[in-house]
Amino acid sequence: MTKIIDEAEVVIIGGGIMGCSTAYQLAKAGMQVTLVERDTICSGATARTGGAVRQQWRGPNELVLAMESVKLWKNLDEELDCDTEYTQGGHFFVLDSEREVEQFREIHEFQRQHGLECEILEPSEVQKICPILKPNFVAVSHCPTDGHANPFRTTHGFAIAAARLGARIMTGTEVKSIAHDHDEIESVTTSRGTIRTGKIVNAAGPWSMQIGHVLGLEIPVKPSKQQQIITEPLPPVVEQFVTRLSIGLYFRQCKSGSLQIGLHLDPFGLWRETLEEGYSLPEAEAETLDHISTFNPLREIPKRFLDAVTMPVLGECSAIRTWPGLYAMTPDLEPLLGEVPSLKGFYLVTGFSGRGYALGPIVGKLMAELIVTGKTSIPLDKLSVTRFDSASPAES
Repeated sequence: MTKIIDEAEVVIIGGGIMGCSTAYQLAKAGMQVTLVERDTICSGATARTGGAVRQQWRGPNELVLAMESVKLWKNLDEELDCDTEYTQGGHFFVLDSEREVEQFREIHEFQRQHGLECEILEPSEVQKICPILKPNFVAVSHCPTDGHANPFRTTHGFAIAAARLGARIMTGTEVKSIAHDHDEIESVTTSRGTIRTGKIVNAAGPWSMQIGHVLGLEIPVKPSKQQQIITEPLPPVVEQFVTRLSIGLYFRQCKSGSLQIGLHLDPFGLWRETLEEGYSLPEAEAETLDHISTFNPLREIPKRFLDAVTMPVLGECSAIRTWPGLYAMTPDLEPLLGEVPSLKGFYLVTGFSGRGYALGPIVGKLMAELIVTGKTSIPLDKLSVTRFDSASPAES
């Protein structure tokens, strides 16, 4: 018989920003919470994020979440008693065709109706704000209230704050099985023993479908690949988070001065089409490809970066390290939030498709509201797993 090691009102699976933010908010509400993470805090998808805190270029179901989350980001350092390195320096989407420009003008009109102001900048205007960008583009979409932060500091900040409030954080703890009876959660068995609980939050990111399989559920999330490098510290050269859609490039300058430069193996604009064609990785490959590069990042990333910027100093700059990572992709690129109707007490917080980091503060708050009170201050029904036909128990 498996040893009972704990009893909790809620068990959270996953130690990324979503799991840790939810743990903090639940502990703040007085709930008995245990978070289990098979590795260390911020070792999965959150550890590989670029750190963008972005509102623009989101669908109608995400935009309100992003805008509300930014309100929380502004006071997060004080609330968590840590330096998240959050800066509201703006976000540039570099546009390389008139078609992209027209698409963003339409997006801006939609965003304006919801209270978010963005602007289209000509290359000459961009040069005055961000002179390192080569003027070899058509225009830039700029949201001045976007920004970026440090994923490690933020996630650890949430975890430490949750622990201060009584949450139990168990790292090096892998989920082995989940017991349920009459469609209600009973316990979670881990590599360290069994935890009795009536509620589970699946915040396992690209591995959330594997947690679903433990329960015989098909969760429509697939892993997708990206790669980053980080340089040694440089003098201040860019305040904005910069994304170039056509070549899948993004970068920011960290508080330390280092440049964090990322490359999507599939550019942003092609995600939906490539997912439909089966671009996302098979589940079996996710375990290895989360740690293994599938191309030479020290050749490909600098090449694309230098196509986009004018930075002679980069030629004398060394890369400190490089790492691959995975996104948790859904078929419609929007997250899965809320309780699974077929299994009482089993909640999903996953499928953010590479743009969830910014939403961490508000998602944790809303999930705590849902678990504690059964309702949320912002409706989440359109982000329920029920929008997909696959949201049902797998046939045995």
